[in-house]
Amino acid sequence: MKTTWGARAAGMMLVLAPGLGAAQEEAQEEPPRPRTLVMARVLDLLLDTVALDAEHTLTPRLTVAGTARVTVRLMPARESTDLGTERKGLSLEPGVHVYLSGRAPEGFWIGPHLEVSTQHTTERFYPLAPQPDVQEVWRRTVSYGGSLRTGYTALLGPGLAVQVGVDLVARFNHLDTDLRPPEGRIFASQVGSGLGSLLGGYEPEGWNITPRVSLAIGGAF
Repeated sequence: MKTTWGARAAGMMLVLAPGLGAAQEEAQEEPPRPRTLVMARVLDLLLDTVALDAEHTLTPRLTVAGTARVTVRLMPARESTDLGTERKGLSLEPGVHVYLSGRAPEGFWIGPHLEVSTQHTTERFYPLAPQPDVQEVWRRTVSYGGSLRTGYTALLGPGLAVQVGVDLVARFNHLDTDLRPPEGRIFASQVGSGLGSLLGGYEPEGWNITPRVSLAIGGAF
């Protein structure tokens, strides 16, 4: 009888063992973690710019990241005292992020980015007498350089990510300017440059180092 009950118990264990092992494996498995982020930068909209961030996880501590910016600003002159501005620009900023805490793509990170951009601006305005003709300032800016970025990315829920960051940007701006008509060239240059700088139309030629704050919201996949 003892042998019979022992054999039955051993048989039951052999039958239940695969099921118990599968249950333990399911309990230990974690839900799949997002590896890719696609986010829109909210603050850039204030500068007539649409900026999208993309980030993909390579290892638990390393991701490849990039930002693409498209700028479009159309402000036609409505009165004789108005300044009409047309601005179009494109910027590409590839880089990498090293996660110092957490597990990519969530946590505190830091990393370098390259930055290459071009911007075309046309400003039209009416100078004062005795120069009644409309003056036009055409400006093209080509910029290249890099940025050091740091920030924190949070996964708030299924498919939702928020990122805040601070960038230190260093880049060289090359300006190509044309003034039309040639009469009143000095006057047009002074007025156009002054109003353009006031409206944030362009940066001065040469090397510039500026900070930048970002807030991005998007999806995690």
